[in-house]
Amino acid sequence: MEEGTSSTKVEKKQQKQKKQRIATNLLPWVTAVAMSIQSLDVTILNTSLPSIACD
Repeated sequence: MEEGTSSTKVEKKQQKQKKQRIATNLLPWVTAVAMSIQSLDVTILNTSLPSIACD
């Protein structure tokens, strides 16, 4: 019965490591997308602001 318990612990440890790798690899992509959206928002605002000010 101990073999089943230790293999379960090993599987849980492997799953935890896999989740950490996914999170580590995903973070730069999420940051890049967020910065791109922010840049796009600023560009649109700066382009439309003069026409809004005239109204």
